[in-house]
Amino acid sequence: MADVFSMNDARNLLANKFVLLIGDSNMRGMYKDLLCLLHQGTITPESILRRGSEVAPQYGDEMLKMASLRMGRSYFEVRQCKKKDLWLRFIFVTQVAAPTLMKELKSIEEGKLPPPDIVVVNSCLWDITRWGPEQEDQYKQNVANLFHRLQCLLPPASLVVWLASLPVATERVKGGVFIQQIEFMKHSMRFMLLEANMCVHNLCQAFGFSFLDLHYYMQYQLSRRTNDGLHWEPPAVRYMVNLLLTHITLSFDEELPGNIAKPFLLQKHVKVKEAAMENTHSKIYLDSKIMKHLDKLGLQMKRVTDKVSSSGRKKEEPQWKRVIVTRQPSRARHINNNKSASVKPSQSRGHIKSRISMLSDHREDTRSVQEEE
Repeated sequence: MADVFSMNDARNLLANKFVLLIGDSNMRGMYKDLLCLLHQGTITPESILRRGSEVAPQYGDEMLKMASLRMGRSYFEVRQCKKKDLWLRFIFVTQVAAPTLMKELKSIEEGKLPPPDIVVVNSCLWDITRWGPEQEDQYKQNVANLFHRLQCLLPPASLVVWLASLPVATERVKGGVFIQQIEFMKHSMRFMLLEANMCVHNLCQAFGFSFLDLHYYMQYQLSRRTNDGLHWEPPAVRYMVNLLLTHITLSFDEELPGNIAKPFLLQKHVKVKEAAMENTHSKIYLDSKIMKHLDKLGLQMKRVTDKVSSSGRKKEEPQWKRVIVTRQPSRARHINNNKSASVKPSQSRGHIKSRISMLSDHREDTRSVQEEE
C-alpha cells in the first residue's frame, strides 16, 4: 500500500521542515512513532505507546503545556521535538475548536511561531460523543472554521493533511472517550465515523486540502488493534506513519525511497492528478447547513439547480446539495522574522471563493472590457 521509510529516508523528507500534528491519542501514537523512526529507525516499543501523556526524552520529546486533570474532555497537551534540522510539534485536542489549538494558531498569526510546512490534523471521536446533543452539526461548523483559518493563515507552499478517523470496535471499547453515560453509542459509532469522514472529505475538496483515508487502509488491519478497541499495536502505527510519509512525499512531488515496488498510493496519486487536470470544476456534495455557515464566513459557492423530470414534476430537494465551485486565489498570511504579519494573496488553493476576491475579479473583468472598447 505504502512505501517503507528508513531513518535516513524520513530525515531527508522532513529536514528543515516544521511539522505540526493535531489530534487525539492515536495521533499522539503516530507522533511518538515518527520520533522513534527519525532518531532510532526502529518501531516504537509498546510500552512507550501505552504511556500516553508521558514524554519520551530518548527521542528528544519535551512537554510544553499540559492540563492538570488527565481525564475528561478538557484535557490538552502541547509537546515538541525541536533540533537543528527537525521540528515536530504535537497538540492533543478533544475538539476541532479546542482553545489550545486556537492559541497555537494565534501564536502563528502574531509571529511568535513560524507557519508550519506540514499540518496533519484529525479530530472526530471526542467531537461527536462528548460535546452535547447537537455535536454533529457543531463538528461540521468547527471543521469549516478551522479550514478557513488555515487557508487564510498558511502560505500556499504549506501542506495540510486531514487523516480520516480510524475504525473502532463495537463491543469491547474501553477508554476515556466512552464513559458510562454514552455507552449506547458504541454500536452506531462505526457508521457515524463513516459519515464524518465523508463530510470532512468534501470540505477538504472545497478548501483544497489533502485527505488521507486511513479508515480504508486500516479496516484490513483490525487484527492489529489493541484490546481497548480504539488504539493500535506498534506495527500498525508504523504502517500509518509510512502511509503518511508516502502521502507527503507524493504531495511535494518528490521521489519515493523505492523500498516497495509501485506502491498503491503512487498509482492512486497518478490517477488523481489526471482526473484533476481533466475536470477543473468538480462537483462537491455539502450539507445545506454547512452551505449557510460558509456564507456567514464570507465564502460563497454556486449551487446546481435541481433537474426537472420528464413528467414535469420537480424532484424533491435532497439533504446533500450538489454544488459547483470556482477556483480562486486564496489568502495566505506570510510571516517574516520579527515583523508583523500581513495578509497577501497567494496562488490558487481549493474551490472556496471569498466575496472580496469575487469583487476584485469582477472589477478586473470590467476594466479589461472597457480597454477593449
